[in-house]
Amino acid sequence: MTQITLLDSRLGTARAHATGVHSAGIRAVHWLSAGAVGLAFALAVGRDLLDLPGLDRQILGVHRSVGVLVLGLSALRPVVRLTGRMVPADTDGLLKLAASAGHLALYVLLFAVPLLGLTLTNARGQAVSVFGLFDLPLLTGRDRDLADMLEDWHGFLAWSLLALIAAHVAAALWHAFARRDRVIHAMLGLRAPLGGRDQ
Repeated sequence: MTQITLLDSRLGTARAHATGVHSAGIRAVHWLSAGAVGLAFALAVGRDLLDLPGLDRQILGVHRSVGVLVLGLSALRPVVRLTGRMVPADTDGLLKLAASAGHLALYVLLFAVPLLGLTLTNARGQAVSVFGLFDLPLLTGRDRDLADMLEDWHGFLAWSLLALIAAHVAAALWHAFARRDRVIHAMLGLRAPLGGRDQ
């Protein structure tokens, strides 16, 4: 079974290189994660701005559920990365190092932010319900001091994640309009235009 899985992974990588696009797994996790993170931020900021007492708890509940979705998708990333590389092959050493560091920082924050949020909820004495279907096991007991500390870190790292995503988008646009390579085409699942750089 392990040999079959490894063979499938190698075939997926070969197909990705041949077509100039990322594998379906990489693209699915990327765009689902982007949508989930965007929704989580919108819910958190909207909850604070709108200040709707009747909907406050419901919005927070959906925010937490979406956070669990982000955490689950992040756990899939190491698996789908086996089906293709994320950095173009012709990227020079310094750019490749910066891209790899940026991806690593994104992965760390995509794990850390929702995990801190789950622990924060538990420290406030509540279980996390996933879309009302089931509750996650508690990571810690009620602890007001811990909850205060986690709230600060959750907020700080969430905004750090947003800043890193903005840098990620800026880098993608630079690839598209300045470097004119296949990065955006690969993530959209489109064949690169003729004359583009190899992925």
